[in-house]
Amino acid sequence: MKPKRVVILIADDWSPIAGCYGNPVVQTPNIDALAAEGTVFRRAYCASPSCGPSRATLFTGLHSYAHGQYGHPHGINYFRIRTDVATLPSLLRGAGVFTGAIGKRHVEPVSACGFDYVLPDKLSQSAEDCEAEVDEFLRQAGGRDYFLYVGSTLPHRTVRGFDSPVFDSLGRTTYDPASVPVPSFLGDLPGVRADLADYYTAVSRFDAWVGRMLGKFRAAGQYEGTLFLIMSDHGMPFVGAKASPFEGGHRCPLIVAAPGSLPAGAKTDALACWTDVAPTILEWFGQPAPDPCHGSSLLGVLERNEPPAREVYLSQMFHGVTEYYPYRVLVRDRFKYIHRLEPELVMPLPCDLVDSDSFDAIYASPDSGFGNRGARATFLPGGESLFDLVDDPGETVNLADDPAFAEILQEMLSSLQAHREATADPLLRKDVQSTLLRSLRERD
Repeated sequence: MKPKRVVILIADDWSPIAGCYGNPVVQTPNIDALAAEGTVFRRAYCASPSCGPSRATLFTGLHSYAHGQYGHPHGINYFRIRTDVATLPSLLRGAGVFTGAIGKRHVEPVSACGFDYVLPDKLSQSAEDCEAEVDEFLRQAGGRDYFLYVGSTLPHRTVRGFDSPVFDSLGRTTYDPASVPVPSFLGDLPGVRADLADYYTAVSRFDAWVGRMLGKFRAAGQYEGTLFLIMSDHGMPFVGAKASPFEGGHRCPLIVAAPGSLPAGAKTDALACWTDVAPTILEWFGQPAPDPCHGSSLLGVLERNEPPAREVYLSQMFHGVTEYYPYRVLVRDRFKYIHRLEPELVMPLPCDLVDSDSFDAIYASPDSGFGNRGARATFLPGGESLFDLVDDPGETVNLADDPAFAEILQEMLSSLQAHREATADPLLRKDVQSTLLRSLRERD
């Protein structure tokens, strides 16, 4: 029997900007080539739009409020996966699968993950270093089944902008700021366009990195039949995207291919969430999903093109410890419902979004800088939002107060509430407290 193999190649802050996602400008030939050999998920969502909690979800199949790494694990934040939570690597290791993590992991404690092959978390690493580590992992894996997670730091911002000498060997594809599409939630300003053009350069560098990593498996004769997942931890590092409940924060690329073993050239509108990754990989190895698990395997979609999932649930607690912004989300085929658990809070911004040319341009032109959504709807929109993603993909018209959608709103709220109860959401207590506090304020 041939060994079973799974490889995750994960980007840092990459929205679905690639040729295979219909972007007419960006150059991503390596990603597009793998997409042609597999399935492109056009409606894939990270469970949390922040790096640490999102990656911890990949390793547990749980939302951040259940796995314990509510926000980032580094520096003053120090959030950690709970030690009583079963992780994907440890479950695979128990089934005899050799497991490894290379590059940016951003999940702690590493001892809870149970990797066989793991190096210190590296927040900046050259392609050459990653290639050398892939070689060593493959040498140690030998002819065994294996699972390998390889994390790039592209296309995350560096200090200011997106450039670093670490990435020089990946080349530099430059873009004319006038040519890049401006998302509807950003203003069409020169500073925004310049920042987006630099971001596109970083996306093309990530594509080159993907090509280099895939080349190692081809050289080892382990490309055919390996299950590859090309994905991102969350969306682009711009205001109104990363660390926000909007599509720009949660909607992500997901390309899954097993050349020669799964159907090729497919595109699907099946709703997928990062809570689905762990059960998908476990099923590939013939293992059951973790218990508990907040997702389900995607192999039915990949192998048999089964009907899309009806809904996915999303959540957020923290970005960093100073960026507390709890919300829960339900996404269905057409409608998206956002329930902010602290509606009085102004949506916080990660520091890398603020320290950017695009933010400087937005701050200087606040009336137009927030695009079609506007500043108030971005930062202080109230407790509930309901969007029609078919007619309003930019999430500009909040239908929560429209009587014509009252029944849909109530039904989605009820479904979200039931999900929170079934998954033991600890902030259900906060709902009670908030109701009491509001009643006290109203008395005054």
